[in-house]
Amino acid sequence: MIGDDDWQSFFDPDEFGCELQMVLGGDVRDVPGMLGAPREPDQLRTGNRNQGGVRAKPGEIICQVPRSELPSDWAKRQVFLDGQIYTAIEALPIGRIRVGLVLIPYSERSEQHGEWLRD
Repeated sequence: MIGDDDWQSFFDPDEFGCELQMVLGGDVRDVPGMLGAPREPDQLRTGNRNQGGVRAKPGEIICQVPRSELPSDWAKRQVFLDGQIYTAIEALPIGRIRVGLVLIPYSERSEQHGEWLRD
């Protein structure tokens, strides 16, 4: 059976992989990754993606990461990848070893969601 060690070459930046830096305050976690979704993206369409239609965002990318390397507070962290800053908006399960981290370009939030409705 394929285990965590078998995926190391795929996540190696010298082979197929990339390196994510996930930052929260002064805590920086280096997480190995591999850009792109698996060949059958329908397997990823779970949870929020099936509810309420498509949530496509310009510049959205999927980066596969080992489930064991993903920090539990991933949603609160900024993600640095190839000189760009992203926000992770969803972690889609890909089997038992990997997750597909959905990344969108980072932007500062100036107001809470829906506050503009109160004006």
